[in-house]
Amino acid sequence: MSLKLAARLVALDISKIADLQENDTDTHILDLSSVVPPECMTILFSAHKKSGGPSADFRIYPRSSASDYVLTSSSIPALTTIKDQELKWQNTVADADWDLYLLGYFVQRRIR
Repeated sequence: MSLKLAARLVALDISKIADLQENDTDTHILDLSSVVPPECMTILFSAHKKSGGPSADFRIYPRSSASDYVLTSSSIPALTTIKDQELKWQNTVADADWDLYLLGYFVQRRIR
């Protein structure tokens, strides 16, 4: 018997889940355990820049990888994989201020 898996999209009312601002350009971890279940594998989100100038970008590291990242622009929805309900992120400009909105997420489930 082979195990079959499927993904199901859970669409949400758009909700702000974080206000992200750090005074450095280091990578940081955002704990998503209060907004997505443990079986969540991918999130659909939108990052909105409140300050930081035109050169400020918001980097997301899929599956908390240390080297690959997704560069997002303000207000454009993006899809990224996550691991262990954590999102690794980085500002490209210190003190840039971003609001993060969760639009939905995918969960993995078994098919009988």
